[in-house]
Order: sequence, then C-alpha cells, then structure tokens
Amino acid sequence: MQFVANAWAGEFNARAPPKPVEMIPAVVIEIEHPRTFAKAYFGVERYIGEEFEKYNSNHFTPQLLLSTRTRETPDAFSHFTFEASGRQVMVADIQGCGDVYTDPQILTPTDEQFEFGVGNTAIDGIKLWFASHQCRGVCRGLNLEHPYPKELDEGLQHTRRMSHLRTLYSREGDGTKGLRTMSTSVQAAGTRSPIGPG
Repeated sequence: MQFVANAWAGEFNARAPPKPVEMIPAVVIEIEHPRTFAKAYFGVERYIGEEFEKYNSNHFTPQLLLSTRTRETPDAFSHFTFEASGRQVMVADIQGCGDVYTDPQILTPTDEQFEFGVGNTAIDGIKLWFASHQCRGVCRGLNLEHPYPKELDEGLQHTRRMSHLRTLYSREGDGTKGLRTMSTSVQAAGTRSPIGPG
C-alpha cells in the first residue's frame, strides 16, 4: 500500500505544491529461527520522529470541519490522488510527522480490490471522507474542485448539530462580569455519520 501511496506522492510533488510530501517505504522482514526453523515476520520502516499526528482518516472526520487551522497539505494530497487517478484511487488515513507520511489507507470506488484490505471502505468511505473536506488554498492552487458538494453540505450540517453554544461567565479586565460565548464540539452518544450508504 505504501508503495502505491509513494507513487502518488511523486505525482503530487511534480505539481509543485507549497510543501512536498514523502511517503516512507515499509518492508516486511522474515526471520527464521536457526534451530526450530519457525518463521517470524516484522513490519519495518524508518523512524520519522516523535511529533506524530493523524491528519485525516478513511471516513467522516468532523474535527476537520470545526477549524480552519488544520493543516492543508495532507487533505490536499488525498484529494489530489482521487482526481489525478480519474477517481479510481484515493490515498487517505494520512498520518506522520510534518509532511513525512506513513501507514496510509487506499480507497477505491469498488471494494473488489482486496489488495487494499478491509480499510478500503469503497465509494461510501470516499464520500464520507469528502463530507469532512473543505477545499482551501492548496486544493485551489492545484485546481481541485470538491467532487461531492452535497455530501460536504450534509457533513457541515451534521457537524453544526453536534456542536452547541455554551455561555461562560468571565471577568472582564475592569473586574465586571461579562458574558462570553464559546463554541464547543460535543458528539452525543448515538449520533450517526452525515450520509448513509450509497
């Protein structure tokens, strides 16, 4: 999966985005015990640092709609892979340190491509991902347009329903009481994703 994602990272970087991305390679090492001949397998990849972050997922992520302070490059990379592949592949579940990524998930419109595992949530997952993606500067710079505006609208509505306003009393600088409202995100138990299958 990382090999495919790395190829898409090269395509993305060829478009000269503000920040290039790197998908680190992963390998599987087979070790055989010298006496019992039992085999053990280990997944290995380069150490990339301690400031590890998960930037997006392979499903609806309302936190991405609650702030414009989330990083743009990881989402623009995912969006780019979908469009540049003719909407046949999307590299999602982006995580890593800065713009060095690892452990992605590849989504395809059909779930018939088993080589991408159970995390390939097919077209439903792709639409759910786009329900929490708002195109910003990097997407616009790459001439990307949102492919599912209806799902984004539903995602925004769902996120608004999950949020509520909480009024807090605070002391103003002069010692008088004042009201201040603060928007906080709360997901009630049992809330559903904004769009259903199909």
